[in-house]
Amino acid sequence: MPLPEIVRRRAEQLLFGFCQLRVPQGAREQYRLEFRIRGNTVTLYECHAPWRSGQAWSRMPSAQFRFDPDELAWTLYWADRNGRWHLYDNVVPTPDLTDLLAEVNADPTGIFFVG
Repeated sequence: MPLPEIVRRRAEQLLFGFCQLRVPQGAREQYRLEFRIRGNTVTLYECHAPWRSGQAWSRMPSAQFRFDPDELAWTLYWADRNGRWHLYDNVVPTPDLTDLLAEVNADPTGIFFVG
């Protein structure tokens, strides 16, 4: 089931702003953040420029936000080195995605971002 339209638009707005603010303008040729929405899941990716010309940017999953339509709440997940998702238990589910983005931005455990 896809995100309700109003929830999707708000998530896109928040994540677009987060990605823009998190990466300084001058660094965007080497590093950027992207997100993808699929169903009730939003995945945040950390992207690095290729080492050699002609290669594609590398994309590593950083965080995942899952929306529960029954609870009207978001939960936060982190990816291990094998790309498996695990519940991030330092925050509780919340109806406000901003709370989870603040936790990802602070990254107190060092599991969301490499660079």
